[in-house]
Amino acid sequence: MTGVHPIHTGLQNLVLISASPTGLPLDFKLWPQYLKQRHNYATHIVGKWHLGFARKEYTPTYRGFDSHVGYWGGSEYYYNHTHCDINGHCGHDFRHNMDIITNGSGVYSTDYFTDRCLHI
Repeated sequence: MTGVHPIHTGLQNLVLISASPTGLPLDFKLWPQYLKQRHNYATHIVGKWHLGFARKEYTPTYRGFDSHVGYWGGSEYYYNHTHCDINGHCGHDFRHNMDIITNGSGVYSTDYFTDRCLHI
């Protein structure tokens, strides 16, 4: 989302795991930020974020997106919307902007995302 190769962002070693105390560095401007500032675009993201969420400033709606529906970690179980990290710590990771979606259990993620796209 930066247009910059990962080796130039400091994220060249491994993907961000859920317990990472960091995210994509905030000094890198993302495409939605450019599109909003220069062309007044509406920007939305549906699905996986996976660029960090240790601080709210790393999350999609603080990085140029008007809205986000999906999950912040690298993966999720598509029916119960949980994620387990490499250490076996599990939690609910299904979100609308900064809020956790609690009424989506039993709904397949792709169907939920498709429905959301039709309403944007």
